[in-house]
Amino acid sequence: MLVPLVFMAISGAALVIGGSFGWALWRRRWLIADLPTSDAAHVFVGMNEVKGTVAPAGNPIVAPYTAIQCVWYRSLLEREEKSGDNKSWKTVEDVSSETPFWIQDHSGHVLVRPKGASVYSRDKVRDEHAGRPPRYNSMSVLAGPDEEPGFLAGLFSGSQRYRPTAWVLRPDEAVYLLGSASLRSDTI
Repeated sequence: MLVPLVFMAISGAALVIGGSFGWALWRRRWLIADLPTSDAAHVFVGMNEVKGTVAPAGNPIVAPYTAIQCVWYRSLLEREEKSGDNKSWKTVEDVSSETPFWIQDHSGHVLVRPKGASVYSRDKVRDEHAGRPPRYNSMSVLAGPDEEPGFLAGLFSGSQRYRPTAWVLRPDEAVYLLGSASLRSDTI
């Protein structure tokens, strides 16, 4: 008698969780379907959908471990962990850029502040290194990587393997934006 009750309770909980997830996806789908696409010149306060290309607000930035010039990046650095015959990757660093950039189209441009935003990029670059890879910044692309303590020792030791991965938005890449617009306080 107890087993059917436990099974019913688990099934009911799964139904509530699955239903909530389905409802959230349904609402998001209708939000996107019902929201008209605005051009950059006609963005209004509130939710907007804009399509265009990205451009840096100033100089392009650089993804830390790949040295790719871009307007936005998410950089993930993982270190290989060994336990007997098992190997796994442990996250050492996971950062996203917060530098504002423009989305532009035929009518003008809109400033995007990506701090805390969910950004999805199809442009993914992954590599593996024996030793910790060099970390680049905007100034070091021409001069070489930033030297970190132990960088050269890690490079030649080969004892640790690292895997940097970067997702980037490159200048002039076509994008779709769904987000909330607000008035800028510096223009009022």
